[in-house]
Amino acid sequence: MSSILSLELRASERGLRTHRVLHPLRIAHRPGVTLDVAVTSSARVSLVALIRSKVGLKVTVKDIFDLKTVRNLSEQQRDRTCSLGQTADWKVEEGPLAGTLPLLPIQEWFFAKALTKRHHWNQSFTIKTPELELVKLRATLRVLYEHHDAFSLRFKPDGDEIIQHYEPCREEIELKTLDIRSLKDDESLQDVLTQWQSGFNLEQGITFAVGYLYGFEDNSSRIWIAMHHLIIDTVSCRVLIRDLKAAYEGHDLGPKGSSYRQWALAIQNYPRSDDELLFWEEMTKEMNQTALHKSQIQQRASFSLSITQTEKLLRDCNRAYDTRANELLLTAFGWALQETLGSNTNHITLEGHGREGSIDPSLNVGDTVGWFTTMYPFVFPPIHDLGNGILNTKDRLRRIPDHGIGYGALYGYVKKPLPRFSFNYLGQFGGSSPSSSSWILTNGPGEIGYDRAPEDSDADTALLDTTCLCLDGQMRFDISSRLGMETTDRFTTLFKSCLEHVIQHTLDSSYIHRDMIHSSPAPDDFIPYFEFRGHERKGHISFLLPPGEGGAESYFNNIVRQLPHSNLVVFNNLYLHASNTRKSFEELAQYYIDHIQRLQPHGPYHLLGWSFGGVLSMEISRQLVLAGESIATLVLIDSYFAVRQANAAIKSPAEECIIDAINYQYYPTQGDLRRVVEHTNIVLFKACRVSDIGGSEQQRKLFEYYAGTKYNLLDTVVDRDTIRCIEMHDNTHFSWVKDEIQVAEICKMML
Repeated sequence: MSSILSLELRASERGLRTHRVLHPLRIAHRPGVTLDVAVTSSARVSLVALIRSKVGLKVTVKDIFDLKTVRNLSEQQRDRTCSLGQTADWKVEEGPLAGTLPLLPIQEWFFAKALTKRHHWNQSFTIKTPELELVKLRATLRVLYEHHDAFSLRFKPDGDEIIQHYEPCREEIELKTLDIRSLKDDESLQDVLTQWQSGFNLEQGITFAVGYLYGFEDNSSRIWIAMHHLIIDTVSCRVLIRDLKAAYEGHDLGPKGSSYRQWALAIQNYPRSDDELLFWEEMTKEMNQTALHKSQIQQRASFSLSITQTEKLLRDCNRAYDTRANELLLTAFGWALQETLGSNTNHITLEGHGREGSIDPSLNVGDTVGWFTTMYPFVFPPIHDLGNGILNTKDRLRRIPDHGIGYGALYGYVKKPLPRFSFNYLGQFGGSSPSSSSWILTNGPGEIGYDRAPEDSDADTALLDTTCLCLDGQMRFDISSRLGMETTDRFTTLFKSCLEHVIQHTLDSSYIHRDMIHSSPAPDDFIPYFEFRGHERKGHISFLLPPGEGGAESYFNNIVRQLPHSNLVVFNNLYLHASNTRKSFEELAQYYIDHIQRLQPHGPYHLLGWSFGGVLSMEISRQLVLAGESIATLVLIDSYFAVRQANAAIKSPAEECIIDAINYQYYPTQGDLRRVVEHTNIVLFKACRVSDIGGSEQQRKLFEYYAGTKYNLLDTVVDRDTIRCIEMHDNTHFSWVKDEIQVAEICKMML
């Protein structure tokens, strides 16, 4: 469940503090100490920032994916936890800031626009609250202003350049107020809010406005905030809502995170990589910007999914292909675009939150307000079969380096135009129901105002711009188009239909085995395997065992895709989920054999494993043969055997585990495996090139050693005459998955 974060809180001071921290994210508390939330990309950034600053765990977004529970986070990081509020590990700029800073690529893109009223290009939002005390709210605004340096950013023209600099405001922060009952017949709330945000001054300030609205029939109030887009993005909205509520209730906002200036300098120094440049050149190849006529009239359309559909999309649907919600949304969007335009190759522009921790691990900008947004091109794979379409879209998205942040850093968004179709998923806001919190983001009619000047409505060059967000448990889609009314209506109808098909397909998918095997205990959220079986598939079942650092998804876009007519069972990696309880290949093999024999009671069996999975397949084969069964095929993809012997060969200390410790505990003898090889076709696909993917110097020595052996030391446990070794001359331990010719050769061995 890659999109579900299940948080189990310990009854401790840290656990209680964590509950208070997570509450603003609208995580519904259930009986006991378990909390569930479908986490989106921007929400993960906010969650990591909260846990870092308020709880004291030094977590990353990757930790959220890998560890899944607060208990695991606490236990894994016990030795490196910091005291509450400690920020010594992060670079920060304390106090009021002054001086200049570079523009981010997204800001340069803004200033390149031909705008009539550059000062009126804002982002605004409204928070529904109980009735508030005005004196207390005004004091809260000053606290918020002094905590977030983005409020003091100014933009001064200097010839052809724009100089961004900090200039703190010493004046009182104005709080506008309005009793909506006082509006005259010829006035609208929309008009008032538009007027409130029309007078920003980028050079001298102010660049934001705050209003307090009251007089609603249910006795609730509204805090309305508008900020020039140069200083805010979607993640910033989450931060401001959380900090505004906390400050109003008298809580300390804690230390500042890293500054916008520190981030801008890191992006300015982004390293050029030939591999990444080649990646983007390939992504933008054959990109056609002039295929369609741009209508002079802008069309708008919108639709929503039901709350039930939304819940299924965010949670249940992602189990079928181990996806995230945005990957399913994009599959439907690409499918609708393909059907609308009649083209199999369609480029779009995607947006990201832009706060990638890998850029500079010493910076923590999860709590920093500013415009971090990134944009990058993406080309959809043709969608002819929905299942493969989902897998292909997911694969292409996950191959994008650092979620696309490098495209802007390397090219910018001005000299190299982006595709004119765009898609942006903003994530989830609000609770599961309007009453789930006393402070919630709201989207009532007329409660925001026009955040852009009417004179600049044509400044957007997009032919089709689609934005979606989940608000109060319901997915909503807004479409702005210059494709003409007929084409816009057709696309909108198709997009909604494609989404519904994606939801139904993933729910009905027969690829998931949902029944947990009670005789083989495993974590409650662990799905043991994915089945690719059915009437259209023929022949024996091939069982695929996972690599050490991945699960079943490791095979979806290669072997599974190239064997559409074969019966496959693709296992997930129990060792990653339960390494504390199963510490040996022998124990793991027993678990997988339980599942294998429930699906196929007797042999001959056909097994394949990559790396760790190959060693596991060997041990499974050994135990099955000892039980009187037979193995027909055993395919090993660059698996390493006799790791202790390899350690000694590179003169590494005997007690040092260069790779996972489980590999050092498995050392069967030829006698143990003699019966396995008697009637088994053993095939070893051996990588001949050493991967340049990270790791320690000792790891690289170990990988080089194995690359120089004939059989990856498999010949120390079985007679070399029983091994058919096929060398992958052009591939490394990892790269074969993207080599379709190599994958096809592996697949032949499983037929």
